[in-house]
Order: sequence, then C-alpha cells, then structure tokens
Amino acid sequence: MKKIKDILAIHLDEDIKSVIDLNQQDENEIIEELDGFILTESLAKHLTDFCDFFISNTVQPGLWLSGFYGSGKSYFSKMIGFLLRNPILQGTSVRDRFQNKLIGLPNAGLLQNNINELGKTNNHIVLFDAAKTTGNHGISYMMMGAFLKSLGLNDDWVGVIEFNLLMSGRYKAFCDKVQQKYGNTWAERRKNMDEVYDTLEDTMLDGFCTESAYNEMREAAKLRIQDYDAVKLQEDLSRYLEKNSDVRIVFMIDEVSEAIAQQKINILDLEGVAESVAALGRKIWTIAIAQLQLDDVINSVNVNKSLLTKIIDRFRKRINISAEEVDTIIRKRLLAKTTEGNDILQDYYKKNSGKISDISNIIGTGLRKTADAQTYADYYPFYEHQFKMLQYFLFGTQKLVKTQVGTRGMLISAFDVLKKEALSDRDLYTHVNASQLCRQAEEAVAESLRVRYEQADEHLSGLNLRFVVGHEMLQSIHFLTESGAKTTVENISRAYVNCPNDYFTILDEIKQACKKLADDEILILSGEEYRITSETQQRIFEMMNSYDGIASYRIKGEITKQVKQMSLVRNAQSITIDSGNIGISVCSENGEQFSNNSANNGLKVVFHDILSVKPSFNEYVEKVKEETQNQKKIISIIPTPTYASDIQAIAEQILRIDYIKGVPNLTFEEKKVVDEIANSLEEKIRQLEQAVVKSYTEGVLVYLYNTSLLTAQSAVQTIKDCELKMYGNIYTKRLSGSLKDSLALQLLKANQNQLQNILGQQPDFIFFDSTGQFIGDQLPVTTEIMSQIAAYKNGADLEAELSAEPTGYNFGTIFTTLAALFRASKVIIKYNNQEFHSWQQDGAKEVFANTRNFQRASFKAVTKSLTYNEKRDIVDTLKDCRYKDLTEQNINYNMNDFELVDAIRTLALIETNKVNDKICGDSELERIFQRSLRAKDVLHSYTQTVTEYNYFGTARTFLKDEENDDFCKAVERIEKDIHFINSNMRVIVLQKDFFVEVKSEMEFVDIDMQEFDTIYEQYMLLLETDPVNNYSAILAQCQKVKDLYYNHMQQRAGQMSNGYCELLSKLQAVRAEADKYPQGWNNTLYKKINEKELVCKKYITARIELKDYQIRCSLCHLQLRDIDSAIKMLPQMEVDIDVMTTEVNIADPNPQQVPKPQQGTPQPMPQPKPQPKERKLRNQLPTGKLSVAEYKQWLKQQLAMVNQFDSADILKFDE
Repeated sequence: MKKIKDILAIHLDEDIKSVIDLNQQDENEIIEELDGFILTESLAKHLTDFCDFFISNTVQPGLWLSGFYGSGKSYFSKMIGFLLRNPILQGTSVRDRFQNKLIGLPNAGLLQNNINELGKTNNHIVLFDAAKTTGNHGISYMMMGAFLKSLGLNDDWVGVIEFNLLMSGRYKAFCDKVQQKYGNTWAERRKNMDEVYDTLEDTMLDGFCTESAYNEMREAAKLRIQDYDAVKLQEDLSRYLEKNSDVRIVFMIDEVSEAIAQQKINILDLEGVAESVAALGRKIWTIAIAQLQLDDVINSVNVNKSLLTKIIDRFRKRINISAEEVDTIIRKRLLAKTTEGNDILQDYYKKNSGKISDISNIIGTGLRKTADAQTYADYYPFYEHQFKMLQYFLFGTQKLVKTQVGTRGMLISAFDVLKKEALSDRDLYTHVNASQLCRQAEEAVAESLRVRYEQADEHLSGLNLRFVVGHEMLQSIHFLTESGAKTTVENISRAYVNCPNDYFTILDEIKQACKKLADDEILILSGEEYRITSETQQRIFEMMNSYDGIASYRIKGEITKQVKQMSLVRNAQSITIDSGNIGISVCSENGEQFSNNSANNGLKVVFHDILSVKPSFNEYVEKVKEETQNQKKIISIIPTPTYASDIQAIAEQILRIDYIKGVPNLTFEEKKVVDEIANSLEEKIRQLEQAVVKSYTEGVLVYLYNTSLLTAQSAVQTIKDCELKMYGNIYTKRLSGSLKDSLALQLLKANQNQLQNILGQQPDFIFFDSTGQFIGDQLPVTTEIMSQIAAYKNGADLEAELSAEPTGYNFGTIFTTLAALFRASKVIIKYNNQEFHSWQQDGAKEVFANTRNFQRASFKAVTKSLTYNEKRDIVDTLKDCRYKDLTEQNINYNMNDFELVDAIRTLALIETNKVNDKICGDSELERIFQRSLRAKDVLHSYTQTVTEYNYFGTARTFLKDEENDDFCKAVERIEKDIHFINSNMRVIVLQKDFFVEVKSEMEFVDIDMQEFDTIYEQYMLLLETDPVNNYSAILAQCQKVKDLYYNHMQQRAGQMSNGYCELLSKLQAVRAEADKYPQGWNNTLYKKINEKELVCKKYITARIELKDYQIRCSLCHLQLRDIDSAIKMLPQMEVDIDVMTTEVNIADPNPQQVPKPQQGTPQPMPQPKPQPKERKLRNQLPTGKLSVAEYKQWLKQQLAMVNQFDSADILKFDE
C-alpha cells in the first residue's frame, strides 16, 4: 500500500529552516530559497505596496514590516532584499527568476513593472538581526557595524580604521601592502585574531603613518565606538554617500521588537537615529522587521508617545503579514501533492465524505469542517481546522503574545509532525491527530501536566483499550483546551482519531477512559466537557458545580439578554414601503417586547424561546404552524434546538462564574484560580452570543402554515422578504399614486427623451428611463393590465374591471397606462376596423383623443416577446462576456428584443473575425489553438443577419442553459487565446528560436543531447496541449535550457580562461626578457607579443552572463562554439609563444654604419661586403623516447643557437 510520503511533492530528507539567515550568500541556496518562496495574492499585494513606496518620492523612506513568529516575514523581507540587490545567479538575474511567481496573480504586469523600477537605483543592502547582534554600543553602532560588514570590513575598531582608509582612498594601497609584506591578502589575515592587530600596526607603520599617529588613531577609533551615537552615524553615512553619490543604502533590521524587549535597543535611541537619518533624505532607507506592529511596540514601552514622533513619522508606511499567509504556504510548500496523489485523495474523500465531515467537525471558535474533496486533498494528512487550532495553541486567541520568539512556528511544527512522528512513513489515509500536534508544537511540558500524563497511563492500564493511550488522550484534551475547542467526548474522539474507520471504536474507548479518569480525579467533567485539573482547580470546579442557585428563570434571563442584542432582532423592527418606514413589533411568544418602536399596526415577528423547542423540534414547529395558520399578521421565528444544550450549559457557566467570584474566604491559590476563571467570563458571554445567533439564523421561519429554513447568510433577508409579503397580504395590489388622463396624448406626441419627465418620478409609474426606453414590465399596474388583455377587450370593460377591487385604479391611471404600453409596443389596438401596432401609425392617436373613443377601442397584449427576465439574462450574459470591452458598444436592460439579438450577433462576429485574423491560415497556430477553432464553430450559428422572422427563435436558443454556457465559454476561450497570442507568442517565438540556437551550439561542440531533448520534448508537449494554462511551466522548461546552456558555457569558459591566463603569463615572461635590451632591438617581437596578448585577454573572462534568450554572453560576447574554438587554439598558441621565447634579440640586429669621412680627408680603403657564412651543424636529432616537454626544450635550444647567426648564413648539416 502507498505511504503518505509517496504522494507528497516535498522531500523530507532535510529540515526546513525555522529562521531565515538574512546574510546567506551561497548561490545554490539562494536559488533554492527563491524556488521555495510562494508568492500568495496577499503577499503580492504587500510586495506591490512596497514597490510603489520604494519608487515613490516619499520624504520618509522607512517601512515597518511586521508579522507574528513563523509568519514568513523574514523570508518575505529577504525576497525584498534580493529584488533590490538583484544578483546574477547562474547567468540569470533574481528579478528574471522571480517573474515566474507572478503568473496568474492579479495585476501581474503592473507588479512586474514595479519590480523592474527597483533597478533604477543602485541599492546597497545592509542586513542584520538586531536580536542576535550585540547591543553594547547602542542601535547607532549596531547599524554602523552592520554597514561596515556589508562593505567587507571589520565591525570593531579595526573596521573604523579600515573605513577611514577607504574614505581617504588609501584602502587598496593598504591591502596591496599587506599582500606584499605577508604573501597573503588582508582579508585572509584578518580572519585570524592573533594576526590582525600586528598586521594592521606593522602595515600602517610601513609608509602610512608614524607610530605615535597610529597609536592616536587606534585609541580614537575605540573611543569613537564607545561614544557612538546617531550624529556620528549620520556623519559616517554622509562621508560614504559623498564618495558614492549614486548609491542608496537600505538598512534591513530584523527582530526589532524582540531587540527592544531584550533592551538591546533603547526606543529613545531609535528615535534619535530616525531623526538623524531623516536629514539624509531618500539616500538612506530603513526597513524594520518585527513581530509586533509599531503601535504595539510603542505601547509596550514606558515612554511618553509625544517623545517618539520621529519614529512614527519615519515608519508611517507599515505592512503586516497575517496568519492566513502561513496556512497558504504550508499547503503549497509543505503539503503539496503529486498529481496522482491529489486524484487519489479526492477519490477517497468522495467515497468517505460522510465520515470525514463528521470527524473534522470539531466544535470550537471559528473552526470549519472539511466540506469538499479539494480542501481535503490540500490539507491531507492534516485537516483544515487543525491549522486554526494549531495557531490558537501556539499563540493564543485573545491575548497579545509578546514572547513568540521562544515558541514554535506553525510551519516547523507541521513539518516535525510529518518527520519526527514518522507520519510520512505511515500508510495512506492515515491522518494527523491532536496528540501528535501537541507533542511537536509544545517544546516544554509543565511538570503538573507531565505528572497527569503519567497518571493517565497508569490508571488506564487495566482497561485493555485497543487504541486509546492515557497520555495521548490527555495531550489531545490539552490541545483542544488551549486551542479554544470544546472537550466533549465527541470532540476528543474526533481529535484523537488517525483513521476515519476507527472513529466509533475510539469513541467508545474515549468514553470509558474519560469516565475512569474523572472518577480518579485526573479529569473533571464541567457540563459536557472534560478538563485536566490541578487540585486547586478541582476544588473550585466542585464548588461551582455544587452551587444550586441556578434557577431556570435566571438561565432564560441570560439568554434573553443576548436575543435582544442580536442584529437579527434590530433588522426585523421595520420595513421600507414607498420610501417610508413601517414599524413592526418584535417580541417573545409570551409577549415580552424586544423592539423599541411603538408599532400599532398589529404586524409582529415573534422570536420563540430556545429552551422551549428542545423536546421535539418538529412537533413544536407543527404546533406553531397550526396556531398561526390563519394569522396574516404574525411571523414566527423558531430557533434550532441543535445548540440548546450548549446555550443552557454556557448560561449556567456564566451564572456559576458570577457565583464563584463572590465566594469569600478563599486561599491565595484559590483566588488565582477564580481570577483565571473570571477572566474567561467575557469569552463565555461571546460564546453564548454566537450560539444564540446561530440558533436563530439556522432556525425556521413560519408564516401562514409555510416554513422557510434560515441560514446565517440569508436569515436577515428571508425575514425582510416575509415581512414585505405579510404587508402585501394585508394591503393587496394598492398603488401609491395615480395618473391624470391628460398625460396620455402627451406620451404619444413627445420625443423619446421627454417621456420620463412627462410621468414624473412616482415609483408605480416609472415606465421609461431618461432615454425613453421602456422599463415598466414589472410594474404592478403593467402586469395587472396586461393580464386583463390577453385577448381583445374594449376600453369600457377594462375600466369597469380595473376600477374594482383589489386594484381600485382610477380612469386616468388606466387610460394613461395603456397609452404608455402602446408607446412601448406592448399592446395592439383595434379601432374603426383597423389594427394599430405602432403609435406612429396614422390615426393611432385618435383612440386617446377622448373617453368615448377609448371605450369603443379594443386592446390586446403583445404575447410574443421576451420577458424582462429573459432580456435581463441576455444582457447579463453579454455583460459576463465583457460585451462593452470587446465591442466598444453599450448594452442595457432597456434595449428591445431585436436590438439584443443583434448584440449577440455583433459579439459573435467580432470573436469569429478575431479567430480568422489571428489563427486561421497559420497551420501552427491552428494546431496549437484548436479549442478556439471549435469555439468559432459554436459562435458561427449566431452570425446570421437578424430579421423579424428569426430574432425570437435565436433569442430563445441563446437562452437555453447549455447554449448560453457554450457561448460564454467560446468567447472566453477565444479571448484567452487571442490575448495569449498578442502577449506571449512573441516570447514563444523567441524561446523556440533559442532552443534551435542552443541545440545548434551544443551539437557543434559535440555535447550529449539527451538532457536537452528531454526538456525540449516536455516544452513542446506543454506548448501544444494548452499553452495558456501551461505558460508558467513553459517558462520553467525554457529556464532549464538556459541553465543547461549556461552550465556548459561556464564550464568551458573556465577552461578557456585558465588556458589563456597561463599563456598570458608566458607572454609577460617573454616581454620581461625582451625588456632587458633596448626596445628597438625587438620591435617585431613586441608587435607579436601585443597581438598575442590581445587574443589572450579576449578569451579571459571572469564569468558568463546570458540575457533574455541570447546564446552569446553579454560580457565577453562569445557563444559556446566560440569558446570551444578558442580552447582548440590553445596548443598552437602555446607553440607560437614558445617560438617567441627564442626570438629575443640580445644584440642590435641593425648595427650603426661608420659615417663617411669629410672631403679632403684621406679615405680608407673600401671594405669588402661581408659574405654569408657557412655554419656546420651536427645532425643531433634526439633518439629513443622523449616527453613532449623534453622535446619542446630541445627545440628551444636549437632555436636559441641559430638565432645567434645572421639571417643570410647557410646551415650545413653533417651527412
């Protein structure tokens, strides 16, 4: 059977770091941390806030970044540091590597632009942990010391001297002098405390200063540190910035609040630093990383807040990382599953959803049971609620925890459960239980608790229980208690279970164990909950439980207090009718008033007593239905009895707490226990309030024998709707106003945009909007009249029927309403043997010229038209399809049927044309984006010209759920693909070209292509299956090829550089030999040396850097084949240089001629022209075996010998 570790994506071989090392510099570890960092939507929002702030023109460049211990704040801040510094890692910058994390996030493009903006400044990052840094000299030198270390200097008095040398421009000369004197670097000697001081003194006295000056310098440096303050910090930073005007210094100070709590940082000193660095403007940034928010830090110190204005001003920008981020990171980093594992878990959930739902239904504050397969798979082998409980267990629910540094983080605790509890080696479908969480989350167990654990094991040993172990059950109870959950036997059992199938067996064993331990006074039963008790606690609980003054009326009184305060009660006290408030009486079934208004209309909402419905809820509901079935003025709200026992128990606990608070003559220890219990009173009241609210919001509404189930989300609206219904049952079909008959002809003569003004703003008669579109389909007067004229009916009969009950309309209302309906093409009129379909037809207005004509005319409703809901559905669907954005046309609910169907056609044409323009005709795009081609086929049926004969059928077809859904999906598919083509296909083309170029380079230099081919096959599979959704993975595959190519480049570049460095050294040796003689003797040789040196320097490179999708290094401008060719040139270059060593002229190759004698002086006899000499050489070719080096040495000797002869001399070898 599979093990849990088989379905986890993470490897548990190495521990997760519990504390992020801000100064970690190893390249591979940085890449690993970057890959492991999860950018959630919330963290992306925080990162956006930071980038916006950093690139802004703020005059207070300070940020307070806070989050509780284990929230990931240091990790997040480290990512900020990397993005600001932007180091190159294996040829790719951090910002480029970070880009993949933005895919799928809202406003990803905007955030990427902001991240790129960070590169406009030269950021020097100074990172340190204030809680781990010595605070002997205050925060000012703590910052300066960290700054010195960031420059590669010491952080003590030696570093002060180094800094002064650096600022005076003598530091490099000093380092060179150390190298010259000792043969190794200053950095190496500085590592040895036995050497550093002597080395410093000896070197400084060697040309940098006198002995007395050095002694003064040393003592001044030490004294400066002793007296270091914010003013000196400002001075030193100003000196540095004067020399480095383009630099922005960013101090990132971790664990600031902890350092203040440890008194390593004085809050007033921090105030001074804030004031001093403010004078340097935006050149100095301060990012404080803390567990507490700034206001909490300020409130925790005994300092007048008015003295800390500079700190408050400096850190006006604040970011707080919430606990929800940890939950997301745990799921995505620690609990990530393989694809197969995810499918297996979801399938298991579907088969066992009832069991899992029940086991995960832990009753406690804010806890949710596992309700769907994906949630189950995401959190497995944990349950979702366990992380909320773990947070409460670690950090508390109500109090501000100020000692979180010593507690365990949620991520580490969860990791330890998997690793140290060996859970990952357990069979699949095993789950984490509360005892395992307790063991790994609690580092130190209180002695009293440890004793209880041992007692539990001892006392349960005789029960022969199969699953339940005493100390593990108590650990589960302890975990439930500290995390705010109820410790009922059901909750304890659910928390204890590892395997869902064992639940009922464990429930029976837990009941036995709890009863046994309660009898033995190891546990105490309070209500339905079991607690681990001390002796003092046990005595107090016994006193509380023995109190017999809890009368039922007092319990009911406590409950009623909460009922009266419910927002549900307040919202039920009135409804709005015709812009006016109608009061409604809210009371109990006994008539006790809950509302403050004096409603006298007889309308009531009755909230029934929670405790009255306990015996039989269904019978109680039926009884109320029978009693109120004919009472139109009463709505009954009956609470669910689900929480009745809990409510009664909590109310009793509140009364017992009130009692115990007043008990006299308690011992000191007993008073402490009572105080602890009293501190829980507010929480108990809150629990009672929540339970009461849940009882009613999950109860039943009864009205006129009908019942409605209430939910927390719908309760308020359900009651409001029923109140409106109750009001309507009493006042049926009334209108709030009336119309004059003189308005009818005005409606038929006015321009469309004047129609609304003619009728005014009476709510019952809003037939037209401001543009003249008809919007009155749902008006009561419209529906009433339209229902009367389903068939032709004359005006006289209409007037007679509509003026009677229950409508009571006057003639003007009937007359003008029909004119409005006719103007809107909602009715057809017969008059004088002619049918009128439009108000614009000749003679149509005569019908409304007078009463007589109206009474003789007949009216009929137009039935073949879209309903308001159908029109609304079409409009809503098109809006969902982003109609306005895609067509640049407006759409609204007042458009007529024909216009709406034409709008469908417009959108369909636009989208099909996009496919035709962008995809069709390109075989590659057609293959990649086949789904857009299928989507085009779906939309094609809606592109036909709209006519009066087909528009209605088209609309009805569109309104079918399946057709409607297919249309929306087709538009969405096309838009996604077109957006991808416009946004990313250029990148895809670059990537494919990059793959081709990389392949060509690797094949050219004869590299094994297996790894490349594997990556390329995966890349093409991702591209041709679903490039839109696979884009992140596509980028990742391309990065793999970049890394592969980079590694080959880097390896060969190192070989190339080493080889040409050696050749350059040989050339320099040849030059040094030639320099011993006059330069003119070896001009030709110098030219050769210069040419060779240029070649060597061209092929010596410190590192490789590849930008974007380039195969050529941006620093040395070489590609892989160039490097390979350069390596192959090395042997010939070496031979050439070896030859050059023999070509050094040690005598003048062109001796000066004797000057001609002046006229009149005796002239010497002309000397004969020297003849070439014949030089005899013995043919002494080596024999036998020689190494290459020995043979080269022989050749050098031969060349050195012949180099002494004239170039015209003749060599004669022995026969």
